[in-house]
Amino acid sequence: MVSSWTSRSLRSSSLSSRHRSRCPTSRRTLSAYVAAAVAHRIGCDSLNELIAVAEAEHGPITDEEIQARRDALLQAR
Repeated sequence: MVSSWTSRSLRSSSLSSRHRSRCPTSRRTLSAYVAAAVAHRIGCDSLNELIAVAEAEHGPITDEEIQARRDALLQAR
């Protein structure tokens, strides 16, 4: 199978100031922003897989259990 690559360049003004501020100071590029977004998405997917495994083994997590953990985290801060 042959892969092909496409590259596009965008002006930094294409990103809102909110999105530009999320890029590391030394790497305020669209590539850095996209790389960080992909890494975040992979982390979320991994977390969702862990939750699915835990729920399959121990049953679903109730809203009350979630709220109890949130309350505990807020008290710990």
